[in-house]
Amino acid sequence: MTRQEAIDILIYTATGFTIAHGLLSFLTVGNRQLYDNISLHYSDSLTWYFIFFLVPLLAGLTFYLGLKNKYVSKGLRILFWAFLILQLAFTLTASIMNYNYWGYAFKRPPVFNEILNADKVLTCSRVSNIDSTGIKLLHVVSDTTKSMDDLYGRKDFYDGTSDRIFMVFQDRAHVNGHLYDFPEIYKNPELKISNNIIQTLETQIKETNLIDIGETSGQLNGIFTEFVTDDNAKYIFAGLRGGQVSNDHYAYYEFLFIEKDNQYKLIKKQRFYTDVAGIEGLEYANIAPFFSLLLTAVGLVGAIIIGTTNRIMKSRKQTNEI
Repeated sequence: MTRQEAIDILIYTATGFTIAHGLLSFLTVGNRQLYDNISLHYSDSLTWYFIFFLVPLLAGLTFYLGLKNKYVSKGLRILFWAFLILQLAFTLTASIMNYNYWGYAFKRPPVFNEILNADKVLTCSRVSNIDSTGIKLLHVVSDTTKSMDDLYGRKDFYDGTSDRIFMVFQDRAHVNGHLYDFPEIYKNPELKISNNIIQTLETQIKETNLIDIGETSGQLNGIFTEFVTDDNAKYIFAGLRGGQVSNDHYAYYEFLFIEKDNQYKLIKKQRFYTDVAGIEGLEYANIAPFFSLLLTAVGLVGAIIIGTTNRIMKSRKQTNEI
């Protein structure tokens, strides 16, 4: 492969990628619920990466193959270079900004793989570290408002963060029938995590330095779920919502502990952020298709101008020769 061939592959593929990527903006507008379900799904969401990156990339390669053996004017090549540079610059800049503000470059991190192998729920406890007097140690609190039978996350993919594990249980209950019992386990006042275990877990959580203190001094509330997987390993999953970090900006944390030698040890952790009445729509997954659509529109205008200019110059040249 020559240097020129390599350049052609890059600039043509980037142009085709941008055009196909821009078409995704019509999906975000035409069926927002479907798009949110794809982009905010609790799984590794290979569907999202397939639609968002692989399909446009294949379209870009098709665009390259279509132009491979055809004459492309210098003006159009410059335009294709602009597609490549601007698309790369936007993707790099937007993903870095997305990570710094939301905690992830492209889409929310999936739930831990161990949850997908859950076989039976043992305990389910709502916990909090605040009361009317201020910040306390994490402790079990009663909850008569949340229903595990009608998960909020099904209606609101963005804000239903604490339901991620329970949506897994619902979706996999047909495989492991014990998972159908988790709503009753949550309601049962006897099936709650002990204070001794809570204190052990809280100590490990604090040692991670993952908690963003922000404006609320480390406020936490959420649910501890103890479960067994199909290979008889026992885990506790902590899904905890933090207080306000900055204006309308909130952190959400997930921790996974495994039981070893009758004690739970932290093995996985992750954090991402959400906004309430803030700029929750300004994420890479939402704005990138519209950037590509804008770039495509500007490029189309540029291509028309270049094509028209080339035809005029060719016509004048032929006239002068006569």
